Amino acid sequence: MNKDIFSERYSEYYPFFQRLLMNSYSVIQDQLINADIQYLNFEKRIKTVDSAFEKFIRKSYQDPFSQIEDFCGLRIICHYPSDVERIISLLRNEFTILSEENTQARLKPNEFGYRSTHMIFVIPDGWLAAPEYRGLKGFKVEVQIRTILMHAWAEIQHKFAYKSASQVPEDFQRIFFRLSAKFEEADEQLDKLRDDLLTYRSNVLTSTNENITALRGKPLNLDTLTVLLDAAYPDRDKSALANSDMLSEVMELSLSMDDLIDAIIAQRPIIDQLEEMEKEELDNGEINWIQVGALRGALDIANDVYYAAREKEYGDTPYFAILERQRELLKGRKK
Repeated sequence: MNKDIFSERYSEYYPFFQRLLMNSYSVIQDQLINADIQYLNFEKRIKTVDSAFEKFIRKSYQDPFSQIEDFCGLRIICHYPSDVERIISLLRNEFTILSEENTQARLKPNEFGYRSTHMIFVIPDGWLAAPEYRGLKGFKVEVQIRTILMHAWAEIQHKFAYKSASQVPEDFQRIFFRLSAKFEEADEQLDKLRDDLLTYRSNVLTSTNENITALRGKPLNLDTLTVLLDAAYPDRDKSALANSDMLSEVMELSLSMDDLIDAIIAQRPIIDQLEEMEKEELDNGEINWIQVGALRGALDIANDVYYAAREKEYGDTPYFAILERQRELLKGRKK
């Protein structure tokens, strides 16, 4: 088969490749979201005609449009090795898997190389009657699944263009072995760190059980702050990024967990009035504090150190005038 005939057949198949890739991508993305598996990147691509023809020649295929299995390619770059296993399980349950390979299994103890799982799948027969899958029987998709660190090492190794230890000058082989081992060890440690942090958060949450006073004396960090906010303001919107910013703010002022708890307790009886006051003053009925906003409001009225910092920043603004009225409301209640 010459290049012209190959290109003509490629053009005939291309619309099927597009439909297969888009539908597969959409299904997997939905599954990742439903399973709450976060990822750094989820890429899709169709092999170019030049790349496919080069592979056809290099591999001496007899029937390239059946034997080339990566016309449609997906790559999922996730955060942890355990996520790789979870994604593999999802794909096994969703598609018909033709082959599966962990490239690490190829490596001998004295070899280095990139680590990745490669799977080839086709659309299950039961889906083929649906319009979006009609005509896609037998068309294959290759998906690569790797962690961020697996991907980083693969890119570095690709940059050097060494495919095996035997291709590396002897003076540098030891460095490659050590680096490869460090990437692998770091992946394992990140998985353990994630598991340990989840256990820590679970223990803090269990001990709190919506009673924020159980957090008194606890060190203030992002995890304990998140638990505090969830316990104090369970029905308000949350933001991990806002939590991080808030933590930096209170730590800069050397506030403790007890300071935050005291402010929240002082605010609780009048929080609805405080929020309503802000809505009226700003003439905006859409204002609804998120968790961090509610905590900031508590510190505004009940913590003198935080109040002083806010006065320095907002002293001449309409916002600060509202804050003053809110503090008066709290003082009046205490009398």
